[in-house]
Amino acid sequence: KAEDICFTSDVFFNVDDVNYCLENNIYCNCGTLGMVEEYGQALKKKGAGSPKISIRINPGEGAGHSKKTNTGGPYSKHGIWYQNLDEVKQILTEYGLTLSGVHMHIGSGGDMEHLKRITGRLVDFAKEFPDVEKVNFGGGLPYQYDPDQPQEDISGYKSIIDERAKVLKEHFCREVVCEIEPGRRFVAGCGYLIGEVRSLNHTFDEEGKRIDYVLTNVGFCHLIRPMAYGSFHPIWFDGENLGPEQDLIVAGPVCESGDVLTQKDEEPVPRKLAMPKPGDCIVIGGAGAYGHVMSSNYNSQPLIPEIIVDGDQCTLTRKRQTLDDIMQAET
Repeated sequence: KAEDICFTSDVFFNVDDVNYCLENNIYCNCGTLGMVEEYGQALKKKGAGSPKISIRINPGEGAGHSKKTNTGGPYSKHGIWYQNLDEVKQILTEYGLTLSGVHMHIGSGGDMEHLKRITGRLVDFAKEFPDVEKVNFGGGLPYQYDPDQPQEDISGYKSIIDERAKVLKEHFCREVVCEIEPGRRFVAGCGYLIGEVRSLNHTFDEEGKRIDYVLTNVGFCHLIRPMAYGSFHPIWFDGENLGPEQDLIVAGPVCESGDVLTQKDEEPVPRKLAMPKPGDCIVIGGAGAYGHVMSSNYNSQPLIPEIIVDGDQCTLTRKRQTLDDIMQAET
């Protein structure tokens, strides 16, 4: 139902967007002062729609495994700066809006101490608005992609949120809904990207050291995280008579030098892996989050099939895209 949707953004993409939200009673979570004002102006002009909105607050700090996934602090475009809440109140008064929710998301990959501190700050911000019904603490729960390292412990997170809910209830003298967005933590490890080794290549650096590349048929058009963020993903090869482990740079087929699956700090780095041969299978772990949704047709690469495995049952949930499918969208 439309009324069950929360539209979170820093902008309305166009005038039609804000009008559609008003006409269909879609709850808007506004990430900028301008978005709050645009909603108020549209509400006043139409004379119909819900006056209730939520705001996304930038608490002044963020956390993330990469600068590109850090969504808080002075260098993040996301959210209304925490020192600008008085301006929010002015806009609410001017247009007769009711702030019924506050939201925050500081990035993907924070630690528990950081999350504990920052959730407390959001509670303090919420107290400034008497009509708050819902507080959304966002995501950011840590996930360890390296299977050789212990998984991040989040067992204490529930008690943190329970404590925040208690403080909110005491302040408002009523229940306040508390929400979290733990998506990546739950689904990252549920996906694997499977492809094939297609070729081997090597170069020599300025000192004459050999650099070995394994070229595969999976790249950033299928999983963009290594290229976009320098993210680590576990890689395994499977085939008969794999060679001994050696330093290998694993790359994809896309016409971009950055199409490398083994990166660190956004630079290609070798990784000790068993030496495969063309035709062997490559498996990339941790592809359950920000994989499918960020895939593309770059270089006219077709979207790959997707299969859900449940015990011994396999279900095809997306067919392999054909060249004809791609051409239909381009002509």
